[in-house]
Amino acid sequence: MSVASSKRETDISLSEVSMHDTIDDCWVVLFNKVYDVTDFIQSHPGGAEVLLEQAGRDATVAFQQAGHQSVSDSHLEPYRVGTLPKAEWFDLEKILKRKRNSFLEQPSLSP
Repeated sequence: MSVASSKRETDISLSEVSMHDTIDDCWVVLFNKVYDVTDFIQSHPGGAEVLLEQAGRDATVAFQQAGHQSVSDSHLEPYRVGTLPKAEWFDLEKILKRKRNSFLEQPSLSP
C-alpha cells in the first residue's frame, strides 16, 4: 500500500476537521470522506467564499444542493486526506428526509 493510499485510509474526526477552517487551511467532508481543498479553494469555479462557508465541516448537503452530483471521485481523490470514523458517518438520506418532513410540518403562511 502506498503512503498516499494509507493516508487516505486514516480516520479523521469531525472535531479535527473543524480545526481546518481558513483560506490557508481548508478541509471539508463530503460523503464521509475528508478532503483538504486548500490548494483548490482559489480556483473553485463558484469562488473561494463558497468553500469557506463550508470550511471545517461536513459540506455534503451544500455539495448536493449546488448540483455537484456529477463531480466524480477521480476529481476529488487527489484532495482526500482521510475518512470520518464510522461512528460519525453522515446519512444523507436521513438528513434530507428530516429536512423535507420539517418543511412539510411548517404552518402555512396563507390567510
